[in-house]
Amino acid sequence: MRKLICVVLCCALVCAMVTGVWVKPVKVKSAVETMLLEKEPKLDKVKLNWYQTKGAKKYVIYKADVTKIVKKGKVKLSKKKYKKLKTLSKKKLIFTDKKVKMNHYYAYYIKAYKIKKGKKKLLKTSYDKYFDPVFIGVDEPRLQLSSYEGEYDEEKCILFDIVLVDGVITNKFDVYRKGPGDKKFKKINVEIKQATVGDGDTFCCFDKNVVAKQVYQYKVKAYVVKGGKKIYSKFSKVSY
Repeated sequence: MRKLICVVLCCALVCAMVTGVWVKPVKVKSAVETMLLEKEPKLDKVKLNWYQTKGAKKYVIYKADVTKIVKKGKVKLSKKKYKKLKTLSKKKLIFTDKKVKMNHYYAYYIKAYKIKKGKKKLLKTSYDKYFDPVFIGVDEPRLQLSSYEGEYDEEKCILFDIVLVDGVITNKFDVYRKGPGDKKFKKINVEIKQATVGDGDTFCCFDKNVVAKQVYQYKVKAYVVKGGKKIYSKFSKVSY
């Protein structure tokens, strides 16, 4: 930044020497740095945490319910759509938002301020017009070709991946299958393993009770157990 200011000043001086007219140096305004806001969704709350910003005296958190926006496939949101959620002191680097609804999407961003002569000055912000939503609940699984790299008998086993993109992460699934001659999907027992490649939200599903050269269809529901009850996601799209 110092080099940039020097270049601007030098250019102004050169112009003055060449034209004989004094040109007022341009004041370069430094850009606000970006800070990282980490979000961890639960069934009934969202845990937010961030790293300490040097010189910051307070942090201000903003929030927006973006459920309708996400369902429309939009990915942008202006600052005007957010509402101030909480102002915290410099010692607070964690905040839990309990004012959330099941199966809703929320967007958050945070600002770090310093106080100078009684006035606040923005140091950093995590705001981005392309928001990263948090889903409250168990999200619909995605089924895809498997990333499994181990050995297995392709004639006696069908293998696919179950991927969780948003919401609470779980390793509990109900798998349904429709095979040759079946009029409807039936719940089946399968082996499920944590994926060895990819992120921690991918699971490998092994169906070892199949007949070679036959076509099978699958759909999956994810769930978590809370208070002795199962809370389910929606069914995944059918996969062949």
